[in-house]
Amino acid sequence: MRRIFLILITISASFATYLYLFPSYTHRFRVSIETLAPSGPRVSSGVFEARLDVQPIIGLGNTLSIDGQAIVVDFAKNARAFVLLTKDPLRIPTGSSDMSRLAQLAFGMDGHSGPEPWKLLSEMDGLRTISLEKLPMMVRFADHLRPETIERVKPTELGDAFGVGYSIERVTVELVPSEIWPLNLIGLYQQPITTGIQEVLPWMDHWNRGTVTGLIRFSEDRPEPVNYLTKIDFIRR
Repeated sequence: MRRIFLILITISASFATYLYLFPSYTHRFRVSIETLAPSGPRVSSGVFEARLDVQPIIGLGNTLSIDGQAIVVDFAKNARAFVLLTKDPLRIPTGSSDMSRLAQLAFGMDGHSGPEPWKLLSEMDGLRTISLEKLPMMVRFADHLRPETIERVKPTELGDAFGVGYSIERVTVELVPSEIWPLNLIGLYQQPITTGIQEVLPWMDHWNRGTVTGLIRFSEDRPEPVNYLTKIDFIRR
């Protein structure tokens, strides 16, 4: 019995040391997009979890990740757009952000480096409004059953994609409770990460990691999103 006790103490001490040397910080947040269409106002939203794994060992660096999926923005029955997880390369000069950094940006911590702003965000709550230019990349499909029909959408110029009367009125970022074990096992004290994009884009489950055209990165000579967007721009787990 004593030997088992010592083994458990050793394991616990090792785990505590690991958490001290390699801490992780997470925050869960909801992005809500208030829209206006000829059929009336709507609100579309998605819940995400951003995570920073601190790696103090020289050469490794910190690892940033995001769990979630593209926000499905329903303007009307046949008018739908998607806010992706990655920034728009053509809107970087005006502030387009990755989804993983959107909460930092909304709560005024985007200019801070290191894990400190992540630690603060993990302890905060509240809601902030952000400008449309800060949104990640927005796209639409001329035909939802054909990924090759993807088109870029400018959040500030929805009329170019959908016609007169379509607009985004406001975008908010709200920090929400993360899952806490074991309460999450019975559905308490949590805001689940949004899922279900496959119901809207049924081909998503069968899409490999490549692009539709076989190219792998953005190029100014081929700025169409069909040339460089992949599945991880839509969904990450």
